Amino acid sequence: MQYNQFAGTNSGVVIQARDIIAGPPQAVEDNPLIHALYRATVEVTEPGDGRGVCIAPNLVLTAAELVPPRLRLPQAPSLAVVSWPTADRPFPCLHQAVAPESLSTTLEQVPGSPVLNRMTGAVCGIMTTAGPVVVPELDVPLDQRWLDLLTPEQLAQGGWRHLSPDLREYLRAVQEQGNEHEYRFDGHSAPSLRRIYLKRWATPKSADDATEPPESINAEDLLTTCEGAQILGEAGMGKSSLVRYFAAVSAEKWLHGQAGQAVPVPITAKALAADGQLPDLLARGVRLTTLPEQRLVELFSGPPLPGVPWLVLVDGLDELVDAGAQDDLIRRVLRLRREERYRFVVTSRHLGGIRFNQHRHPTYVLSRFNHRDLRQFITTWFQEEDMPEDAATELFTRLRHTKLFDLAHVPLLATMLCVLSCAGETTELPRDQTDLYERFVKWQLSKVWHNDVRTKLREWQARSGASAEEAADALLSELRPLLQEMAHASLRSDVNLFDFAVARYPALAPEAVREALLASGLVVGSERALAFRHETIKEFLAACHLFAAKPEPERLLRPRLTRRGWPDLEVLLFLAAMVDNDVLNGLLRRALWWPFRRRHMEFLTALVSHGVDVDDDVRNRMVRLLKQGVQSPSSDSEVWRQHVEWLRRVDQDTATWLLRDLVEQPGEIDPFRRFEAVRYLVELDARANEPVILAFLRRTDLLTVARDNVHGMLKEIDPELDLRIFTDLVSTAPEHGLRLHAAWTVLGQDQAVGMDLLVNLAQDTSTDDWEQIATITAVDRYDSEAGLRLWHGLLRSARTTASRVEAMEVCFTRDREPTERYLMDHLDDAGTRPRVKFDIAHFLVPHKLVGPGVMLDLAADAGLTVDERVRIATQYWYQHREKSEQLVESALHDAGSEPTVLLDVIAKIDRVDSTKAKRALNAMVENFTHPEHIRLTAAERLPRSLSVQAYEYLALLPNFSEDSSLDAAARAYRLDATAGTRIYRRLIDMASSDATKARWAIEAKQVHGHGMLEDLLAGTDLSYDVQLLLAPHLGRREAVKLLRRIAANGDTAQQMEAAEKMVSIGGKAEAVELYLMITNSSKVPKRTRERAQAEADRLSAG
Repeated sequence: MQYNQFAGTNSGVVIQARDIIAGPPQAVEDNPLIHALYRATVEVTEPGDGRGVCIAPNLVLTAAELVPPRLRLPQAPSLAVVSWPTADRPFPCLHQAVAPESLSTTLEQVPGSPVLNRMTGAVCGIMTTAGPVVVPELDVPLDQRWLDLLTPEQLAQGGWRHLSPDLREYLRAVQEQGNEHEYRFDGHSAPSLRRIYLKRWATPKSADDATEPPESINAEDLLTTCEGAQILGEAGMGKSSLVRYFAAVSAEKWLHGQAGQAVPVPITAKALAADGQLPDLLARGVRLTTLPEQRLVELFSGPPLPGVPWLVLVDGLDELVDAGAQDDLIRRVLRLRREERYRFVVTSRHLGGIRFNQHRHPTYVLSRFNHRDLRQFITTWFQEEDMPEDAATELFTRLRHTKLFDLAHVPLLATMLCVLSCAGETTELPRDQTDLYERFVKWQLSKVWHNDVRTKLREWQARSGASAEEAADALLSELRPLLQEMAHASLRSDVNLFDFAVARYPALAPEAVREALLASGLVVGSERALAFRHETIKEFLAACHLFAAKPEPERLLRPRLTRRGWPDLEVLLFLAAMVDNDVLNGLLRRALWWPFRRRHMEFLTALVSHGVDVDDDVRNRMVRLLKQGVQSPSSDSEVWRQHVEWLRRVDQDTATWLLRDLVEQPGEIDPFRRFEAVRYLVELDARANEPVILAFLRRTDLLTVARDNVHGMLKEIDPELDLRIFTDLVSTAPEHGLRLHAAWTVLGQDQAVGMDLLVNLAQDTSTDDWEQIATITAVDRYDSEAGLRLWHGLLRSARTTASRVEAMEVCFTRDREPTERYLMDHLDDAGTRPRVKFDIAHFLVPHKLVGPGVMLDLAADAGLTVDERVRIATQYWYQHREKSEQLVESALHDAGSEPTVLLDVIAKIDRVDSTKAKRALNAMVENFTHPEHIRLTAAERLPRSLSVQAYEYLALLPNFSEDSSLDAAARAYRLDATAGTRIYRRLIDMASSDATKARWAIEAKQVHGHGMLEDLLAGTDLSYDVQLLLAPHLGRREAVKLLRRIAANGDTAQQMEAAEKMVSIGGKAEAVELYLMITNSSKVPKRTRERAQAEADRLSAG
């Protein structure tokens, strides 16, 4: 018998059973899953008698009792795995979730028989004599054949991301559809638009509220990371190509087992705008799939996989004829985005007035090709057409000197130019965009007569007679007018192109009409669903129809005050290029009048960009108006960007000059507008604007994200220039941090150059030590050997203790022996500065390479700060008392002029020598040069008894301020009430006036209460006048006693004042009693007695 080790994450022995006999018993249930389980079950005999289930190629899971005991699985001792050739049998999935008995199926009540969980569709257990045992976790592959048998609910319960057969068929169709390039014409292929670059687009509000410059993002990243988005792009920018490409790439990844975040569904906006439920619309809208529509509906009704949504790629919102229909579709998308199983991406030339949540569903704009992209596009195209590279170079060079060069950066127009050039149709380049389309359409239609289309049509129509054959010839001869009429009719209504064309030629078979239209290369589709190859081709043909059909087509171009937008902009641009130039310029001058200009500037600038010849006068007026918009600081971000874009189309030199001025302008300018100006300069001509870009990047107030974004744009457009600019920044940036950032940027582009720049920065001794450390740390992370050399260099050149210590720590840790030798040599070198010697000794003491005494000796002359001396002295106080005391004395001496520092020093000394600390604090208390609050703080830090004495000393000093004296008395009172009261009494005795005595007594009472004031009165010889001032501040009983005493013994005025105060303190009865006492006194003058009697009568009557 042969034994095999079971590989994988499991441990245990895999054995070859002696006898395994296949042969399913009678089925207990009749469904595909149960039948498959029977096929996967085998009979295992000798030494036991039971069953086993195939779980992987040549592996069977069975009960351990059927095999020798030593072969059991450690994680499930009741089970075992045996080796056996499984041939083409299916392998059931294993899952530990156990279903209720009503939802589980046991094939047979014998050991080794599998137990099926019908909720997950997986084998959850194996029968043993003792009952079912849960299957363990085993590292075995999933069998796609088994997963195909499971329902969506079972897949969800089991947590398997499995592509169902219908989903696989659908994804294969999407993948194949994406292989055909959107700009493919008559067999010509095109280079893949795999890296279309996107830039964030924001509404005016989101742009104004931005906190950082806009980021650029790769198209694939956008579609995979966002929950949904809107993608804008001008005509021919490749929006449809992006949708098709991404859908194909995503489908390919899913088919090859690379899980994504969503499953793509490419669909046109027209298909999604129809009536019906979303699954029905998606099923009708997807193309090139052999799946029946009903199965597609079922597929789209739920999520494609557990936890995975559909990504609906809605292409061509702007191709909906009615603006209201566009808004309705946007509202539908916003509503459907609330469902977790669907995400939406919408492409369009523009969006209506409905706003989107830009945080969850951002809006992006497809950028044009840059120069490098265009050159590569042309080169790749020519290579695929087996054309020499020189021919591609020649076309690019010729384009650079024409008005078409800017237009050629639009992917569709670049495609047309390549097609015509490869066909030999560009001996003379087109004048403008209209001329390009005219040539392309003529060339495309000319081929109809050079292939077998005419023959096929005549054969189809031969059975109908000669007149039918003539109709076929007529159709081919009139193909362009028919296409133009079809294009015009579809501008304003939802016309079925196939039905429209068939109605024009009723004598022809519908198949013949469709064949002729498809042969034109300008129409695509199948069966009755035909569409123009591209929206702009339809717009060009519609313009041709208007020019031919209208007696005065220029009337359509007249300026109108009621114009609210340009839904038919492309049609009018094509038409304008066909109109007589003199007539056109007359219309343009009128459009520049102030009532019209605001609503017509978009058309005017687009016309220039289209390549149409515009008079210098018209162009100059446009430039003047657009300059005002660009220079206005009050225009919001969206308006400003629009004016810059328009001015760039009309006069790129003026636009460049204005943008340069904005970037270089000093003062308070919106940093985001300055960044936008640089972004435009990079796109316009980065090399010509290199000095301005450099100046911008040198700004110290520039956000790092803005600098990184400029780097990203330069890297994409001109990597060589990007490297040169950031290399320049390393030496010219005003701050070390900017130079370091630039060096890191270069390192990402060119490792050798970047490392040289970083090393040079690290060796620049003109920078601060901390800046050198930052650079050395950066180098060290990238190259530890180079970093260690730089640390050694810093160890020799460090100017601060902190940097020197950091260098010593690094070098000592990573390269101990030479570092130790270097430090010891410098410690003994008479030429080494005292501070450096001390730092070395201080570092070496913990490593026991020098003693603390050496360090303390060096400390005296090392120029240490007061705090450093105290810290070192207190640390080694008990080991080296004498040397430490010397350091402390010098610290106390030097700190004398800084009392706050001196207090801190004394506090630290107190930890090791309280006697010295007390003497120092007493000295501070007695030092009249210190501020009063410092002397009070020094007194506070003394021991309790000494502190009270110090307070009394300070309070009674003649030159101490009254407030500070009272503060000292209050502090003393809190520590010792008797001593505090004594101090207050002495202060009151020393007061120069009754008012001062009273005020100080009142201050004491406010701090310490009525009892304090009564104590002062009892122990202090105060005049009656002072006591009268204090009476209202006493307690009632004491105040009444005091007033009675004054009324009995005071002079006449004091007696009357005491009676008067008694009214508010003791009450009317007490006051009447005092007034009567005065009235009955023979010592009081008569007039005073009469006044006292009158007051007594008044109070008694009241």
